[in-house]
Amino acid sequence: MLAALDVFLTKYLMETSGANIVSLALQAIQCRTALQKLYQDEHKRVFAGASPNNWASYQVAEFNVWCANIGILDEGTRSIEFRLRDVPELCELITLLLQTLKSDLRGTQCGHC
Repeated sequence: MLAALDVFLTKYLMETSGANIVSLALQAIQCRTALQKLYQDEHKRVFAGASPNNWASYQVAEFNVWCANIGILDEGTRSIEFRLRDVPELCELITLLLQTLKSDLRGTQCGHC
């Protein structure tokens, strides 16, 4: 269900937002989607009889809390872009962190599961 929401949010952000919002929010959505894929793979292995390991589900939860705490998907004055509008270096740093996370997640075959 979250994957469908991510697709909707991605389209919405690309149509309505400025470059920084699209960049940060889109990066966060892509990271969350990659984490959810690892979670689904973890769940399939447990269902197939592997011993449970909650690494991926824990990471999904932690990432969602982080996104909510910093307001990466919020709009208007609650958004991180608005709050950091005078500090573009921090927006760039967050973008780099999300890009690195996304790259690492795509290269991971759930080695912690």
